[in-house]
Amino acid sequence: MPLPMPSVQTLAEARSTVAGLLNLVNINARHPNGTTALFRAAASADNHRVLELLLWAGADVNMATTEMYPLHIHGNFLKPGATPLHVAACEGLSRAVELLLAANADTGREMEGGGGTPLFLASCFGHASCVEMLVGAGADVNKARTDNGLFPLYIASWNGHADVVKMLVGAGADVNKEKMGTGETPLCAASLNGRADVVTLLLGAGADVNK
Repeated sequence: MPLPMPSVQTLAEARSTVAGLLNLVNINARHPNGTTALFRAAASADNHRVLELLLWAGADVNMATTEMYPLHIHGNFLKPGATPLHVAACEGLSRAVELLLAANADTGREMEGGGGTPLFLASCFGHASCVEMLVGAGADVNKARTDNGLFPLYIASWNGHADVVKMLVGAGADVNKEKMGTGETPLCAASLNGRADVVTLLLGAGADVNK
């Protein structure tokens, strides 16, 4: 015989109890790999309820990692200094990004060594829904990495993410911004990699063909 569905009141009371228990522990304690519980919850597609509970219990939304962190999907690592918003944006977890932004996560935070902002990471991997939310929350569309000069529109153009390019241009990204050290523009990046749809978008937005 199936168990009865809990009432809304029962669920609310359960959440209240769990949140109360969380207040009895150090909610911002670090794992040996430098992550917090909130960071780990933000890195998983199935942990929205846990993420909500941790935020309600006062977890530090901007507490950053102290070590390199392996990504689930891309086979890469996030640098130390990554926040929960970095990992959620990088993995394309739009619901986690939404919850973290609602909790006032810092959209302009860079990882250590100039490793990029959450918007840069979302743009790099083509996560359009995350890009849309980050831009809507005021993320700087022209902010470049301080280690290599890459910026959101350049990396999205390089990788051929036309929907992200369109979004960034619509949000005021500078189509003629040059990459630090090389002078390359997003149009150069798209042209080099044969991204015809991105080239079309950039030309339509006024990209200078002679830069």
